[in-house]
Amino acid sequence: MNSAITQNGNDLPQRIRVSDPLFIVPASEEKNPGFQSRVRGVLTSGLIIEPPVSPRGDMVSTEGEKVKVSLLGENYEIVFTSVLKELSSEGEKLYSLPFPQRYTLSRRKFVRLQVDSEITFRKILFSRGKEGKASLGRSGTGRLLNLSEGGVLLETSRRFKAGELLLLNLNLNSGGQLRNLLGKVKRVEKDPEGDRLVGIQFCRQSDLHPKLSEQLSILSPAGISDFGQEMKRLTAALLRSQKRQTLKVEAF
Repeated sequence: MNSAITQNGNDLPQRIRVSDPLFIVPASEEKNPGFQSRVRGVLTSGLIIEPPVSPRGDMVSTEGEKVKVSLLGENYEIVFTSVLKELSSEGEKLYSLPFPQRYTLSRRKFVRLQVDSEITFRKILFSRGKEGKASLGRSGTGRLLNLSEGGVLLETSRRFKAGELLLLNLNLNSGGQLRNLLGKVKRVEKDPEGDRLVGIQFCRQSDLHPKLSEQLSILSPAGISDFGQEMKRLTAALLRSQKRQTLKVEAF
């Protein structure tokens, strides 16, 4: 992202939408992995959110304390400090986050295209021990939500952990192909229906350990070493066309 700029908190209600995902970290615990939630209501005074849950499934225990809040928009990230408060209600448990006077806004480095199609993926698995051999897991599918030169956001019922490596495969209706893309899972959160929203960052084979890179070349004879340049070329062409394309994914 580009450098963050400080903004007046009065315009936050115009920037945030219902169902936007957000992440909360206790201000006093910088090393805490944080909690995930979703916006249920946007008021002029603050947000109404679902009960924050940690990646392990633990409920938030910082009610009444200062928290750092991060919201990811389509081309920006909003960060501010607030106080998490539980709302009194006989029905569903909800929380409030009052808006601050100031917040920081960071623009995303890449433009994102909103799409709605399928994507096929395979996990790159590693055996334990000195050999540390790599193998490909079974093929899985998900719904591709958006695509940028930096990565993809997909929805799937499959379980993922941050840091896992994947091979992605998809075709563009315009004739271009994006095959055997190497990606790393950056974040995972559950949606209201129980599926998972998975943010995946594209990475280069050259970024990996030489031994792992060599094994991937064997696992994928078609090659993935030049996927970065191909991905940038094809995605840039798609962005220039200023048209939303339907993506069709080929199975491995």
